[in-house]
Amino acid sequence: FAMVHEGPILHFESDILVATDFPFHNFEKLNCDIAFPIVSDLRGVASVVYFRDPSSISKFAKFCINEIFHDSKTTDMLIMRKFYNQNRRSTEPLPTGVMEFRHFHESNIDVETSKRINDNLKLIGGVIDGHDIGVNLLGSDPRNRRGISKTYVGIPGSYIDQRNFSFKYNSARKFLDFKYEKNPMEKDIPIFAIHATVKSIKIGRASCRERV
Repeated sequence: FAMVHEGPILHFESDILVATDFPFHNFEKLNCDIAFPIVSDLRGVASVVYFRDPSSISKFAKFCINEIFHDSKTTDMLIMRKFYNQNRRSTEPLPTGVMEFRHFHESNIDVETSKRINDNLKLIGGVIDGHDIGVNLLGSDPRNRRGISKTYVGIPGSYIDQRNFSFKYNSARKFLDFKYEKNPMEKDIPIFAIHATVKSIKIGRASCRERV
């Protein structure tokens, strides 16, 4: 018997490191049909994508097909940002950092998107990486640099200012938090997903060993 899932759907790319306490049900608090990381004026990222229902997926898929039909050289990241621009009433940016920690180049990001990221951080309860945390900690994709992968490097045009990243390993969660250095009495901010754009097999093996 064919079964159709009518409820919310979360898409994860295959190179995403996911925390064991990932807040799946918190995504239903988002007031939107689709949500994903917005990382710059030109790019969105499909690292983690929330769809409210199958009709949301159909709408997004039709948009992608139409964009590819009109521009065969476009990319998934360009398409996602364009989709956000044209569907802001039904699309939300996932929280990729913390405004209070000055993770963002405030002069680069528009006020509306900034506010939405901050509001959605409260709903989700933590951070979903677009690509900046993964590049900072694990390295950039070597395929883009002739086999060389670099860590602690900023991504051109990105909203994120990596210079203000400060991490802390949370032994209870067995995952990383953003360390709250401004006030040690405040709670650290959990990171729920890291995008390992470096595409290293070693990282995948280490992650599997950790979960066994």
